[in-house]
Amino acid sequence: MARSGRASRYNVPLFLEGNSDFIVKPLVPVDGDQEEYLTVEQVLRSRFDSTYKTG
Repeated sequence: MARSGRASRYNVPLFLEGNSDFIVKPLVPVDGDQEEYLTVEQVLRSRFDSTYKTG
């Protein structure tokens, strides 16, 4: 667990492999959350693309 200001934040190492088809949902739902959640693969690909964007 890492501390960022007043809020607690949990980190998961990206080398931790999981089921790429698993649906990622928040632990505590918030009003207005999207109806369609992303898969593990979509989340990791999005983070990878935003970090290592070329061009």
